[in-house]
Amino acid sequence: MNDYKIKELYEKMEMDLIDSMKRNLSRHLAEEEEVGFKYTQWQAEKLKELKRFQRENKKIIGGYVKGLNKEVSKHLQEELKQGSISAIKHYNKVLGDNKNPSKLMNRSFFRTNDRKVKALIKAVNNDLNKANIGALRMINDEYRQIIHKSAFFVANGVKTEKQATSMAIKEISEKKATMQACDEVSKSFLAGGLNCIEYSNGRKVNIASYAAMAVRTASIRAHLMGEGDFRKSIGRTLIKVSTHGGTCKLCARWQGRVLIDDVYSGGEPDGKHTLLSEAMEQGLFHPNCRHGIFTYYPELEGISYDEDEGDEYLPDFLKEKYNYYDRLGKSWNRRSRGFIDPDNKKDARKNYLACEKKKENIIQIVNNKYKNLTNVTKNNRIKGRIPNRRLNYSVDSEGNKYKNFFFEENKKITNEIKYQKILERYLNEEVSLNPKARGIDGKRFSDYWIKKKSKAWDLKTLDGESTEIIDNVLGKACKKKQAPNIVMHVGECPHSNNYLKEKLIETFEKGKRPYVKEVMLFSKKDNLLLHLKRK
Repeated sequence: MNDYKIKELYEKMEMDLIDSMKRNLSRHLAEEEEVGFKYTQWQAEKLKELKRFQRENKKIIGGYVKGLNKEVSKHLQEELKQGSISAIKHYNKVLGDNKNPSKLMNRSFFRTNDRKVKALIKAVNNDLNKANIGALRMINDEYRQIIHKSAFFVANGVKTEKQATSMAIKEISEKKATMQACDEVSKSFLAGGLNCIEYSNGRKVNIASYAAMAVRTASIRAHLMGEGDFRKSIGRTLIKVSTHGGTCKLCARWQGRVLIDDVYSGGEPDGKHTLLSEAMEQGLFHPNCRHGIFTYYPELEGISYDEDEGDEYLPDFLKEKYNYYDRLGKSWNRRSRGFIDPDNKKDARKNYLACEKKKENIIQIVNNKYKNLTNVTKNNRIKGRIPNRRLNYSVDSEGNKYKNFFFEENKKITNEIKYQKILERYLNEEVSLNPKARGIDGKRFSDYWIKKKSKAWDLKTLDGESTEIIDNVLGKACKKKQAPNIVMHVGECPHSNNYLKEKLIETFEKGKRPYVKEVMLFSKKDNLLLHLKRK
């Protein structure tokens, strides 16, 4: 059971506990119609039922966590195995070898790592068990507090603006006052949920988030153990840290750095590289860290050490907004499920649905502004020989043709010649090199021209270390009124493919550089990374 499923399980458990609390608090409220409702009687009944409520909660939690330890153990064992498999596959890919993972991962592999993984499993299961006990204690305490503290609000009224207005119009019943009092006392708990985990700095964390973090952290460590075991077996202890856009301050200094893996591969100091243990002490692989490490082969250049994150990818600036509304929505949903008063419940439900709408808008913002054609373009890629195509005239940015033209020497336009074929292969259109025109000033001539669509494309190579290299290249194209359709090729650029993809998506998301209509981004190895087109 991975971290996502763990979080989902604990969120369901939290909702069931809130439903249980609401059922027990609501019981006896209906008696007003028959015998007349009295708060003191209701409070006395709730205190009598406290033990039954505690037994019910214990049963709910037990039902959710039964067998959970075994599921976590199974998951971590699998992560250990997958860590070694991924390291072996990476080795085969970059060095052209054909090592068989099943042969390398024999009994000795599992025996060597058995003690380490068992310690990891024991630690995470202990953390989860403590969290379960904390959840039970918290829900029981909250129930007690609601029963006792509600007396103050029943006596003095709930001083929210809306309820004060309602009370001014008509005197509310004792039943209504009890409902509002229970909601007032419980609203802080319902807003935060089961925040039963408290760190040393006083920060409290929701049980679902904590459980997911605990399992995620353990999963990463198990995976790294597997990778490290293979590195150790081949005598390779240098690693490279992955790179991500919008990283946190703790990890920023370690991105793309080559380190010595002294933690999982038994590497020793060489006087040149920092130890992984030192980087971890200073914050690398903190809880919820997105970074990974990959075996570094110094004899090879131009190898990507970052895993592909796929095309359906939210950039960080949108992900932060999405997560904000996700947390806020869950907070309102808990209140909607836990409130007793119908008016409070209705308002909470309305706010929850508003947050869900915001999340929908963020997911669909991509489709509203542009199309991500990457998968379509890859699938339409044609095979076979692509001919060299050159126009026998020159075309400027306005579509005017010129007969007096020239091509530069081939050695000066090697990339342009290569990408004429690549562009035609991916676009499945006849793409021709566009020559320059003699004696024409003040006109722009693109690198490529597609006759059937009268469409111009320019080739740009990404060279340099600027973190805003994507925006810089597009900015120049806009300023000089070059072709609005651009092919980008990664050259001498230290940034990862994922970082460049994120930056390009961000440009389209935020509506920046609107002059540019379509962009295709290719890796150093001439593989298509991203194809975006504005609507």
